[in-house]
Amino acid sequence: MTVDLIQPGPWPHGEAAGVCDYGASDRPAVRVQRRDPGATAGTLLHEYAYAVLHNGALDKTEQAAREVEAETVVYLAGRRLGLDTTHSARYLAAGDGDTEATVRERLERIQRATREILAAVSDERMGKLA
Repeated sequence: MTVDLIQPGPWPHGEAAGVCDYGASDRPAVRVQRRDPGATAGTLLHEYAYAVLHNGALDKTEQAAREVEAETVVYLAGRRLGLDTTHSARYLAAGDGDTEATVRERLERIQRATREILAAVSDERMGKLA
């Protein structure tokens, strides 16, 4: 995965603060527009989670569910990392009409993605300390 932090200025992605794009590659490219450090960190976590959870899924019918899943990872990982997760909290409710099996499957994906992201952050921190 590549990550680009873009300086404020012209941004071709409208109101989105970040994007996860696969383009012609099988490796995701995450682009996040720099804002205040907390917002930038939250957006980076969201886009990273999206890449880990959804592996380039383009089906628009599940877009809302994928956004909820990614934002739930932000809430869980962000709290563990000491970030302000107030914005993320509103995404934690399960979708209307979802079956128990669907919610359970979603939560298992979220848990795996959260573990992977926290391990990557921990590995990165440990590398800087060495």
